Amino acid sequence: MEYYGAYERTDDFEYPEGAYGVMSWWDYGHWITTQSQRIPNANPFQQGATNAANYLLAPNESQAQDVLDRRADAGEETRYVMVDYQMASVTSKFSAPVTFYDDENVSYNDFAETVYSLQETEQGTFVDRSSQVYDQRYYDSLMVRLYRYHGSAQQAQPIVVDWETRELTAGDGSTVDVRTVGDNESMVKRFPNMSAARAYVEEDGSAQIGGVGPFPSEDVPALKHYRLVKASEAQNPNFQLNDRRQAAMAGDQLYGLIYQTSATSPNWVKTFEKVPGATVEGSGAPANTEVTASVEMRMPNSNSTFVYTQHAQTNDDGEFTLTLPYSTTGYDEFGPENGYTNVSVRANTSYTVTTPSTTNASGYTVQYGQEFNVSEGAVLGVDEEPVQITLEKRTQAPEGAQNDSDTNSTDTNSSSLTAPDSLSVDSSTVDSTDAGSVDGPSSSVLTTDAFGPAARVTN
Repeated sequence: MEYYGAYERTDDFEYPEGAYGVMSWWDYGHWITTQSQRIPNANPFQQGATNAANYLLAPNESQAQDVLDRRADAGEETRYVMVDYQMASVTSKFSAPVTFYDDENVSYNDFAETVYSLQETEQGTFVDRSSQVYDQRYYDSLMVRLYRYHGSAQQAQPIVVDWETRELTAGDGSTVDVRTVGDNESMVKRFPNMSAARAYVEEDGSAQIGGVGPFPSEDVPALKHYRLVKASEAQNPNFQLNDRRQAAMAGDQLYGLIYQTSATSPNWVKTFEKVPGATVEGSGAPANTEVTASVEMRMPNSNSTFVYTQHAQTNDDGEFTLTLPYSTTGYDEFGPENGYTNVSVRANTSYTVTTPSTTNASGYTVQYGQEFNVSEGAVLGVDEEPVQITLEKRTQAPEGAQNDSDTNSTDTNSSSLTAPDSLSVDSSTVDSTDAGSVDGPSSSVLTTDAFGPAARVTN
């Protein structure tokens, strides 16, 4: 289809069986129609704009599904979600969906608020620089969880943003209360643990945990039904423009922590597939504890990796259940030729599931864990049998202990399980410049060759 082509209006068009929608912001609807010949959930006529805003800013996965259910008739489904860097960036289009959003009574300041660095001179007080500090509602938004974290869980860290509220006079004589820091002051403080950070915030009164770079104020749980399947080759470091501004206001010691560490790959467009997810049933863990599953994924177009992490709680019998959206095997068995997705983002490793380490009375470190694989068929719901795993107890002797020391256990397995490092950073994601325009991508950036056929083949 031609983007500027003329087409006759068709009433009561009947879509073929298996047709599906592609969710994105309405700006990109015509590109999805003309370039991929797929059905956009929203388009530049602003059809579906409010529904798209309610979905993209949904604060949790279940509410996002409710938004889709309200829109769809029987047999209709949204199969892909496309998020570009501008949608997730507060210096670009993030505010646009906020304008249309009507599932809650919120404003832009519920997602981010500006902090100003002030410079005192003989001529008066001037704004030297500024950055937007994210609220937890920003991190909870579905499109941010997709673009920044690729659906992975993200834990809050003992990092505090501290400011002073001051009344400033504008050029027209009006006054306004704003968040400020001094010219030579860092707006970010780092604490040894979360308890210390929370205590400081409570006592200070004008501070918050997190809100800079990838660090939320509260833990963000993993998404269970979305996986990254393709990322465009084109990248734009302007996604990190506000993060760089935050880092510059944090001082030299914390600059790298905010900006360079855990920087997400700023691919222009990231395409996610909505999947049933593989059910994993586990046993053999301690009762009432947290287990963490993680897998390292590779994005070939940007030659970078990320770690998908999901947490679950065990019951009184040490059993747990996970729903995992990323597969580790069987990619070549499913593709566009038989109605499925051409997945280019693939696993570098098997999954690793572990419990927290503990130390027993003899000084031995004890941890439970297991490695396992998840097939593409299980993620797609073709293989409906749950993946069964049993965690093994692993012990590590204290330094200087003899091999035959008492471990308070009959388990002699002393090997360890190492989860992928979720704080690793690929050098290709780091850009020291602060320049660059925020222009729209050419239509070639919105490649959709990851998509399955327009109508899924049914078995």
